[in-house]
Amino acid sequence: MTATNHGRRTAIAATLSLALCALVALVALTPPAGAMPVRQSIVGGSAAPAGSFPWLAFVADMSNGAADLCSGTVVSPNVVLTAGHCGEDLATGALRPAGNYRIVTGSLDWNDQSQGQVLGVARVIVYPGYNRRTGSGDAALLVLRTPTSAPPIRLASATDAGLFAAGTPGAIAGWGETAGGNTGSLTTALQWASTVVQSPSYCARNVPQFDAGMQLCAIDPPSFRSGTCFGDSGGPLIANYFKGHAGEPTEIGITSQGPASCATNLPNIYTRVASISAWARGWIGTLAPGTGSAPRPPASSPPASRPSSRHGGVTAAQAQRRVRTTLRRAFGRRFTRATQLTDRCKRTSASSFRCATTWSYGPDDYYGTVTLGFASRGSRIAWSDQYEIHWVSDQCYFHSADRSRCKVSLSRGG
Repeated sequence: MTATNHGRRTAIAATLSLALCALVALVALTPPAGAMPVRQSIVGGSAAPAGSFPWLAFVADMSNGAADLCSGTVVSPNVVLTAGHCGEDLATGALRPAGNYRIVTGSLDWNDQSQGQVLGVARVIVYPGYNRRTGSGDAALLVLRTPTSAPPIRLASATDAGLFAAGTPGAIAGWGETAGGNTGSLTTALQWASTVVQSPSYCARNVPQFDAGMQLCAIDPPSFRSGTCFGDSGGPLIANYFKGHAGEPTEIGITSQGPASCATNLPNIYTRVASISAWARGWIGTLAPGTGSAPRPPASSPPASRPSSRHGGVTAAQAQRRVRTTLRRAFGRRFTRATQLTDRCKRTSASSFRCATTWSYGPDDYYGTVTLGFASRGSRIAWSDQYEIHWVSDQCYFHSADRSRCKVSLSRGG
């Protein structure tokens, strides 16, 4: 399988590495004369019936006379969840300007002027653990300038393990293309289809660089009729959607990657929502309407010649303390009784740190990273974190003739 970011721009022949967003010429969210034909979308899907998917959000980044299209979900009155590659430039990693976005909520057809709301974006927040090279951690939040009246969808957490199990049926939805190959088969009407969550072992066999801690994969057996395509990026994989399923509809995945051809006989890749939901909820709580200050658009980038040791009142020393709290919680006495502990935190954005850590406990050496995201207001800091820690026997690794025989263990979490 070739995992690539799906991208297309009508005015420019461009190939982006697979991230399921479509690029088309738009003016004020109205199709131009001679617009591309509208056909059934989500490959193999059908039009969403009236009253369904009330949480869906259409996302358009209006830049340079064209629009980069994605999908998303409302997760609070003023926050939309989408894919990380819908929030930053895939080539440079720079945040996309918040003022260029237009979000449509409350309408199954983004071109229906009689329904829904067209909203601006005040701030773009990409998940601090997002890896543009592999697609792991592909998530972002779009903070709305004006609250939406659309209801929020429930986000999965680590306690929802049963919803990620192999064989779980799910619903996918988005405003993407109906077929691959930059065919121009876009639609203004929301499309949806069913799919089935697959086991981590199946995903690893079929998806290069699959990250079981941060990703899910799904496919539509036995017909292999449906899947996601360009423009569906950031849309949801929803469990508990179908009749007869107990529980509230819950977003368990964010559409992230898939085959470049949009082939439906290969799995699609989704960001595992449970891995980023604590981060998302931290921001949602901090940015909730009525908490004392309106969200502000971020600066385009800090001056490269003057890196700051403080952003939002949060320092590297505070990040180091947070790392130790995270590792105490995760490893218990294996960390609290550590020797030779070192950690070093480097700011990676205005709202994130990446921290390297090493320590020893008993016969083992531990090493790895903790990625921290934060939101600050005054003295209050809301943290989110993800860690990836390896450990190996010191005796084997440093005193054996063949290191390849040494067992290296790994723990991920957050």
